[in-house]
Amino acid sequence: MKLSLLLILFIPLFLNSQISGKKSSSPILIFDSLNVKVGDTIYLGTGSDRKGDFVSIYQPPNVWAGIGETSLPRDYAGKFVIIKHFKTGEDKRTGKKSVGVANPWGGFNFIIDFEQGVRLKEIISINRHSFEKKEQATVVVNNKPSVADELSKLKKLYDDGVLTKEEYDAQKKKLLDQ
Repeated sequence: MKLSLLLILFIPLFLNSQISGKKSSSPILIFDSLNVKVGDTIYLGTGSDRKGDFVSIYQPPNVWAGIGETSLPRDYAGKFVIIKHFKTGEDKRTGKKSVGVANPWGGFNFIIDFEQGVRLKEIISINRHSFEKKEQATVVVNNKPSVADELSKLKKLYDDGVLTKEEYDAQKKKLLDQ
């Protein structure tokens, strides 16, 4: 009886895939401009494989259970996931980099490869910071954007968490001193 209870409690631990790398809750920088933090919301587009599943969000293979890599299913198109923590390391698929870890339905952890996800349009925004290129009306004087336009862009970067308060203040001062 006790053995059966122990098996029931511990079997799910062996069936859950292990994500290699060093666990971290420190923010990571993607695209050299956007800080992603634990608890951030990742808004999903559509999966890019032939069935519509997500290529950039996947569960690694589980040797113990004989289960291969599993992509996040197409049912998540248009939904979101929350960053649980990060893993930094090296493996065959991702190379050396930091990836996000999310738990979309409360069962198993999935890896999020941010750069691939954005490139494939599987990730459309992080905390509403959109990766879609939008045409912007820019006032140009002598082939240079106006100071007001540059201040507006700078404020958006600060609001999105890309810049710290110190970085924002320094860049703002530089623009106003021109």
